[in-house]
Amino acid sequence: MVSNNSSLYPEYGPTSLAIIRVAAYSVIGVISILGNLLVLIAFYREKSLRIPTNYLIINLAITDILNGIFKDSFIILGTLTNLHIRYKAFCDFDGFMQILLYLLTIYSLLATAIFRYLVIIHSYGKKITVRVVKRTVAIIWTYSLAISLSPVLGWNRYVYQRMESTCLPDWLYPAGRSYVMYAFITDSIIPLSLLGICYLCIYIFIRRNAKRCMVNIKKIQPDSLNRSLLRKSIKKEIEITKKMFFVYLVFVICYFPYTIVVFILAPSGVAVPPVAFFIAGFLVNANSAVNPFVYAVIYKSIRKAYYEIIFRYIPSCCSLPASTLDFNQTKLSTAIDKCSTDIIYDTGDQRENLVLVDI
Repeated sequence: MVSNNSSLYPEYGPTSLAIIRVAAYSVIGVISILGNLLVLIAFYREKSLRIPTNYLIINLAITDILNGIFKDSFIILGTLTNLHIRYKAFCDFDGFMQILLYLLTIYSLLATAIFRYLVIIHSYGKKITVRVVKRTVAIIWTYSLAISLSPVLGWNRYVYQRMESTCLPDWLYPAGRSYVMYAFITDSIIPLSLLGICYLCIYIFIRRNAKRCMVNIKKIQPDSLNRSLLRKSIKKEIEITKKMFFVYLVFVICYFPYTIVVFILAPSGVAVPPVAFFIAGFLVNANSAVNPFVYAVIYKSIRKAYYEIIFRYIPSCCSLPASTLDFNQTKLSTAIDKCSTDIIYDTGDQRENLVLVDI
């Protein structure tokens, strides 16, 4: 079934934009699958990465692999064939996967941000256990499955959107208008806003408390470390927090244009150019390919795991010397690393360790 706004879309057929679409989605599909497989291998090999909240990263990596397998493939099929139009069941499954994977992505990121907020600002680190995180993941999957199945069960409907070469909820369907409003507010505006609030609160908290922090580095190098090292460690901690915003900003950059086009412009009857639809949709799917690189920027331990995996299996003629792969730090560099990860805030009678990296 073609949506009611099909008049806005060009006729099906091979065009230069279709060729670009197939090539682009083929590339990001391969990168999404291979890049996130590397993430899973890193977590499997590095036990230090298996802290509770990092299970959300594992869930996100699995979601991104499914993005590469299903979403990108379905868009390519929608560009080259008419399977979505001929087979209603195929269209329903495509639409179901499109919405399911979107919801899994946004709520996994939101849960990660909330857990970071609780650990850093409210010192709930001991309460956030593997069991708590696994239950959170189960809730995310249950909710995402329910919302994704709703159009199949009668709340709105999945239709083929020619402009995007895939099946999505019918944004102009009168009987499903409530679904569109619910999805826009509950599954887009609220999560995006909460993500920004969480990271902003974390950043403000660290900025206000950085000058009061006492760094426990005397056990590593009690005599030779001076105040300049302390200042450097504080600056490094601020830099780490800025990088945490990077996850949120990348997500906003990838998803915000699509939200505007799909939830506001298209339902309003605005004739959105095909190129605008392509760019907005491509950015959403490119997020899955970008995430493995984001993890490498944010998490030092994941970056090290990447290096070890990649350089261990490349041909020997291209491998780096063993000394290059030795990640043992000197006492001084260890002290600096500890400054940037284990900050002890002076809270009077109680001093609390807040691990700000890999949480």
